[in-house]
Amino acid sequence: MNLRTVPSVAVKIDLIDIINTFKAYNKNIYYVFKENLKSYFNYDKCIIFPKARLGLTNLLKVLSINSLRDEVVIPAYTCPTVLYSVVYSGLKPIFVDIDLDDFNISFEKTIEIVNSNTLAVVAVNMFGKRAKIEILKNYLKQRGIFLIEDAAQSAGKMNNNENADFLLLSFGRAKNFSAIEGGAVLSSNRKIMSLLNNNLNNYSKITINRKLLLILKLFIYPFAVNPYIYNIIKRIPHKENIIDIINSCSGFNFSLIQSALGNVLLSKLDELNKIRIRNAIKIYDFLKNNKNYYLQSPINNVYLRFALVCKQINKNGFLIEKLNKFGINATTANFPVLSNLYIKNNIRKFPNSIFVSSNILTLPTHSYLKNEDIKKIKYVLCISK
Repeated sequence: MNLRTVPSVAVKIDLIDIINTFKAYNKNIYYVFKENLKSYFNYDKCIIFPKARLGLTNLLKVLSINSLRDEVVIPAYTCPTVLYSVVYSGLKPIFVDIDLDDFNISFEKTIEIVNSNTLAVVAVNMFGKRAKIEILKNYLKQRGIFLIEDAAQSAGKMNNNENADFLLLSFGRAKNFSAIEGGAVLSSNRKIMSLLNNNLNNYSKITINRKLLLILKLFIYPFAVNPYIYNIIKRIPHKENIIDIINSCSGFNFSLIQSALGNVLLSKLDELNKIRIRNAIKIYDFLKNNKNYYLQSPINNVYLRFALVCKQINKNGFLIEKLNKFGINATTANFPVLSNLYIKNNIRKFPNSIFVSSNILTLPTHSYLKNEDIKKIKYVLCISK
């Protein structure tokens, strides 16, 4: 029986991080955090929301003001919250298939479908791998279409510094760095960002109970993702209710304690991603010549998770079960083909999305993953039958 299980995603928060969070806590830390986000990601404006999905929903609403365009292009395979944001904003989602070389939205398929009704394209950086932002931006700019880069899974420095019109970040527990929960929209479009800022008035002010709950989450989270404690939690029935304490949705404004934690972990983001990339490259090196899997390229990839797609149909379930027996919490990521949620008879148009959704498995890359765990991964994926 395993004494430890490595969670699929985690941000390692050390005791010193908690201490520094309380040291940094003051009435100005919210503005300091915003300034540091703008500086790190190279945008002029930043607006923080209670959730990343609320940021995207409100951004789309603002973009549609005084516009006759009502279509938003999104990848057919990604997190369902992207679809929900489009629908809740009152716009029409248009699905595009993904590429098998990066599991991101296909540029070729995108240019086939955008038209005079297209308001925006949301390019999601799946599992840490940046989408083809530069060529998308150059093409869309000429046609007056906004490009939104969803970096909820890919916060970090990329080799290519070309910025999208808008950048979406998430500070949830399962991201590259965390502020317990929350998200942000960044842009250098001052007019749109001024309108977007007005939407913050829709959310409730922080209450005393809310502050105490956030502090409780701050102390719970480091224990919940520790492999030895997570090994126990994952065996408890309805364990998702325990984790949901940390990741609950709310309509409260972003708090000072979240700003302090976010700022502390933002200062460590390069270090955290360096560990993820180092672990991922070790896995990539023993899989890159294996003809049984499709892999994402390491270029412009901060590896929130290491994603691979089994070429053999339904093999991923067998591998996931075996990896979990070795204490590696491998998952399918649970992302469906979105067109099946919205218009069921459209699913056959997206063969790559269908194939990836059915045959993907994702592996942890974070700081809790040790060399002994990587050896187990190699044994399961390359040696065992």
